[in-house]
Amino acid sequence: MAREIDTLYIDLDGTLWNESKLNEKIRETVNNELLAKVSQYINQEIELNGYYTWTNVYKHLGINYCELITKYASQIYPYPQVIETLTLLQKAYSLWLVSDAGLDYTKLKLKLLGLTSFFDGIITSDQTMTMKSNLDWWTKAIKISKKSQDRIVVIGDSKNDIIPTSELGIFSICIGKLESLTFSLPERTVHCSSFAQVPLMLNNITRRNNE
Repeated sequence: MAREIDTLYIDLDGTLWNESKLNEKIRETVNNELLAKVSQYINQEIELNGYYTWTNVYKHLGINYCELITKYASQIYPYPQVIETLTLLQKAYSLWLVSDAGLDYTKLKLKLLGLTSFFDGIITSDQTMTMKSNLDWWTKAIKISKKSQDRIVVIGDSKNDIIPTSELGIFSICIGKLESLTFSLPERTVHCSSFAQVPLMLNNITRRNNE
């Protein structure tokens, strides 16, 4: 018999808010020469450790990302109906924020978005020591949250949220314009155009899970 879904892993950037305006402001502020070194530092991290995290990349670059986030806080606000939807979901599920960004950056973004209180926990690449594109990120996340794999649904906007978790047999909800997707949706993934539609998608997953 199928087990009831009780936990949601929710991606941050691109899922709950549009980070593009903040990124534009940061690119305007940060020296182009430093930005050109991002790939170089990422490759160095991979060579040294087998993985990279944005915390280490920014540290190498000498960029105080938390200061930049605070400076451009006016660019940080959730998508429409995100707060209302999280309020509804919080009543039925344990909500966990999952992100490739650093832990400090993620906590600060959540605070500025006004979303901190909705989440029971935060899992980032600082804790998993790898990136969400790797299956290992998700197996470590499950251990950190102490949740049952067959009772989790992942909600995100990119293949890094969807593809690895489908390999683990986890249901997922992919958010965004269908025509903009650069990957095929796995069998255990449903699609919707906005976060406000997530409760309906969860109902669809529950029905499929009980078939």
